[in-house]
Amino acid sequence: MFKLNLKNTFIYTVLGFLPLSFSLIFTPFYTQYLSKSDYGLLNLFNIISGIMVPFLGLGIDQAAGFLYWDYSKNKKDLAAFMSTTICLICIIALVILSAGFLLGPWFIRTFVKDAVHFTLWPYLSLCLIYPFFMTLSRILLYYYRNEGNIKKYAFLNVSTLLLVTAGSVLGVIIFEKGSEGAVEGRTIGFCAIVFLFILFELKKTGLLFRKKIALPMIKMGGPLFISTLIGSLAYVGDRLIVEEFGTLEMLGIYGFSVTIASVVEILMAALGNSFTPGIYKTILEENENDYKNTHFQLFLYVYILIGATVFVTAIIAPFMKLFISPNFFESVKYIPLLCLAFIPRIFTQLYSLKFYKKKKTRFIFWLNAAYFVSVLFFGIVFYKLWSLTGAALAVFLTGLVNMFAVYRLSKKIDNFLFQFNKLYLLFALISASILLLSVLPLSGIYVYLGYLFPSLLFIFSSLIFLKKECGDIKQHLWVAWQKLRKQNKSDLTNT
Repeated sequence: MFKLNLKNTFIYTVLGFLPLSFSLIFTPFYTQYLSKSDYGLLNLFNIISGIMVPFLGLGIDQAAGFLYWDYSKNKKDLAAFMSTTICLICIIALVILSAGFLLGPWFIRTFVKDAVHFTLWPYLSLCLIYPFFMTLSRILLYYYRNEGNIKKYAFLNVSTLLLVTAGSVLGVIIFEKGSEGAVEGRTIGFCAIVFLFILFELKKTGLLFRKKIALPMIKMGGPLFISTLIGSLAYVGDRLIVEEFGTLEMLGIYGFSVTIASVVEILMAALGNSFTPGIYKTILEENENDYKNTHFQLFLYVYILIGATVFVTAIIAPFMKLFISPNFFESVKYIPLLCLAFIPRIFTQLYSLKFYKKKKTRFIFWLNAAYFVSVLFFGIVFYKLWSLTGAALAVFLTGLVNMFAVYRLSKKIDNFLFQFNKLYLLFALISASILLLSVLPLSGIYVYLGYLFPSLLFIFSSLIFLKKECGDIKQHLWVAWQKLRKQNKSDLTNT
């Protein structure tokens, strides 16, 4: 029997959306107040600050998430662990920020084509400071999640969103400072709330630094840092190519497309918080009793995200027409393809759980490295051939190649497999329809009709060869909803 904690799934999904979706929320009014060049600068800031995140953590934030369990049983040990982690991140930040302010201007002039626009203030300065607070925020979120402290987890997410909102509105609309106002407003708002949370936690734990705690984190963090850095470079590889070979305006258009397509990524991350732990547990224990339940969770996870992809594709043209500046309407052509590129990443994520089970995490490093090289190779070749469409196509093709490579490796190291035959067929059909849209010269009313086709194909496929699975989804969601209602009634009665 499929088991689904609907309440927890809903909470983690909503909370997962909040911190990741602020750029999506502000996209409509950004396009009214920002030019394509401004939006290009904003995306350049996002690219460089994204690359800086691994340097400001050096893998310590990820290592802390794993090592937390070694100290969780004793409150004094846990307090020392949290304080040491925060102190260690601050020491690393002091070194990296000093080097960044000294060498950053030279680095930008040497490697960034639009360096003349990427000034020391606010862009370079804040793309060093913002990742530092992003790292601290991750540590807090890992801590609250592991502690099961939903209230603090939620409060940090919600308060971050509110202050980022306020800062962005002040910078872009009230003070009319364009991309500078967007960068300053979001950074000040985000950093202020994270700083207050850090002060609150340090007040409880005290300012402690334990060498015996720090050394294992540094040792574990090293390989994680290298892998994360390569992954971060691979993630922004397509935008680096557009910045290098295109114009700031083209980067603005392409960056806008990535922002809209990220709704699928946001949903993937949010649902992953709910589904992945249970899936990994079944893979780890090879529990055949839970196999059927977990297999259905896998199906539901991927099916929802394919559904999200076709939904975004269906509404993107009218959404752009109603809410977005006409300057950005060209993005309609790239958004569905960029949404589709997240689906191979879901399969890759699920296959790679085997590497953690068998302690083969070195494979993740080599796969990230191969992904980075592939996205640069295909990106440059395809961009030269088909411009921005080629860049988006390179992301999808690289993800597909990476998915097959991970599948073959996972099959070699462990025979405990889940079967996705029907999902593969659905994914192939939707991929073919979206790839067709990316090459067809649609115009006028045919844009709106053409972009409805993948969603119609999704519905038709669901009714024909996924009829049983869709019926199971409906039945099990109904059962989970009834259980949730009974639980709430019981809680009210007891209160």
